[in-house]
Amino acid sequence: MLEAVITAVAQVLGRTTPPMRDDRLMELGLDSLMAIELQNRLQTTFGIERLPSTLIFDYPTSETIADFLLMQLGHHADGGEVDSQTNGFGDEMTAATTVHSDEELDRMSDEEIAELLRMQLEE
Repeated sequence: MLEAVITAVAQVLGRTTPPMRDDRLMELGLDSLMAIELQNRLQTTFGIERLPSTLIFDYPTSETIADFLLMQLGHHADGGEVDSQTNGFGDEMTAATTVHSDEELDRMSDEEIAELLRMQLEE
């Protein structure tokens, strides 16, 4: 899963070398149009009907996106199956719901936060 996400990110960015698993995608130059392209590629690749439009804001690295996709497909990052009534952490919530920690929000630029808010208001 991780390799497929990293490959998709590299393709969307037009890079010949893949990004590191923990590189923040916005810092690599991924913009909102590229985010939509990445979202569409991942939906097609993994047969997921709809990924959240806030995907790269909620999951800012290839690794966190891969973990999220595994959960969407019913697996934990370690390969175990996820209970269909929970989000994999024992919390009942929809898969697209994400709560950002203060630490994550502190690392985001004002532009990233504004875009995250804009996208969540659209949903």
